[in-house]
Amino acid sequence: MKRNIRFAAFLLALLMIVAAMPIALAEGHTHSYSNEFTIDREATCKEPGEKSKHCTVDGCNDRTEITTIPKTDHVFTRWNPIIPATCETPGEQVSNCDNCGTASEPQPISPRGHNWSAWQDDPENRATCKDGGKPGKEIRYCSNPGCEKGGVERRDVPAPSHSWSQYYVQTRPTCSGKGSQYRICSRCQLKETEEVAELGKNQTEGHRFGAWETISKGTCIKKGQQKRKCPDCGREEYRETEFGKHEVNPGEMTVKGKKVKFSWYAKPAPTLERKGRKVQYCKHCKKVMKSQEYAPENYHYDIPVYGFGPMAGSVSTALAGSMERLIPVDLTTPGEKYYALVSQDNKLIGQIIVGVTEGSLSVNYRTSDPATVVKQAMFYFYPSAASMTLQDLNDPTKAYQFGQAIPTGGLTSCVISPRLIVNYDSDNPGNRIFNEAGLYIDGTSNNSMVLQEMTSQLIYGFAPAPAPEAPAQAEPAAVETAPVEAAPSSQQVVVPVIPGN
Repeated sequence: MKRNIRFAAFLLALLMIVAAMPIALAEGHTHSYSNEFTIDREATCKEPGEKSKHCTVDGCNDRTEITTIPKTDHVFTRWNPIIPATCETPGEQVSNCDNCGTASEPQPISPRGHNWSAWQDDPENRATCKDGGKPGKEIRYCSNPGCEKGGVERRDVPAPSHSWSQYYVQTRPTCSGKGSQYRICSRCQLKETEEVAELGKNQTEGHRFGAWETISKGTCIKKGQQKRKCPDCGREEYRETEFGKHEVNPGEMTVKGKKVKFSWYAKPAPTLERKGRKVQYCKHCKKVMKSQEYAPENYHYDIPVYGFGPMAGSVSTALAGSMERLIPVDLTTPGEKYYALVSQDNKLIGQIIVGVTEGSLSVNYRTSDPATVVKQAMFYFYPSAASMTLQDLNDPTKAYQFGQAIPTGGLTSCVISPRLIVNYDSDNPGNRIFNEAGLYIDGTSNNSMVLQEMTSQLIYGFAPAPAPEAPAQAEPAAVETAPVEAAPSSQQVVVPVIPGN
């Protein structure tokens, strides 16, 4: 127990020694002052302050370079007038320091100045420009209370000049007549009128133009022109119009003593070889306006032609329904035999020429008009109508070419079926109308009787009889053609299309 008390006493003594060491050290050290001042006491507007540099050693309170800080200025923020300022007289004002309450010295207040309105005419003495002019006064008002001038100030003004408005038209001048204009003074309402000179011919205003007249119409390649004229001064004005449309090039020709007008041109002209085209072209720019396939009504194309004879369906029940034409030929009489070559539209186009010799047969054709174009020509050969079938009638492998010799062996008769496709001219006299009520090509027999006889021969065979004679061949009549007018040099040569063709 005593041992513990001793140890505690030792520790207490040690702590007291350690606590006393800084005092001993501070009393015996070298001062080390800071480089910066420390504010020891703030300055106010009543008392100065103080600052110094302190020793940086712990426990040392020593200072050096102790310096006085001057008192601060008073802070005056709220001023109170003691003598109010007027429009022209200055006033005075004072303030108390916000920090200490000390009163300031009186400070001047600048005169506030007048708050004048704009100058205006004095209603009791107004200056005017009327009747040669009269001077007057102007007045203005100060809106400040307590104004030394009673809030009013006047000044002399001379007689004003007229304040004219712009000129207004009273009577408009024309190209040949004078006009007038006026203006009004906004002060005295005086109206002043003056004359305006005539405008003259060589300008654009004041004319009394008539309607525009067309001098030249616009075309597809050139604008048109119009003119108008003033009846008062004679001035003329011109203007261009828009381009016009294409115009058909017209033509005129004499046909059978009569003048005929036309607008279509054949280009190329139709022939019996092929159809042409008819065109309308512009007479100004020569551009084709319309183009259509064309052939005259008398030109017929791709027309089926057959040898005149009974229809196959009328001579055999096996051929019922067939409309192919059949011609019976007697082979017992040598020589040439002639049969009509008729178109589907009932025109006699020419003749079939059958040459019979001993043991052979040849078939040819001849057109009435040499200009007729034969596009396809063939014929079929059958020993008899009874031996024919529908397939035989239309089998192209069994067709023969015209002019080809066909052996007939021991046949006494046969059947042929000529078929052609032609282009022909119905206006040619040789291509006459052919119907069952007319005369056959021999000039004496009736077509219906010939048809009945052929039907009998196809069914029952031939009775001995002389072969028909070859008819006399008439020369085709001359065809009158209309003269062809020349097209413009810039176009190909074209054939006029007569209206109705």
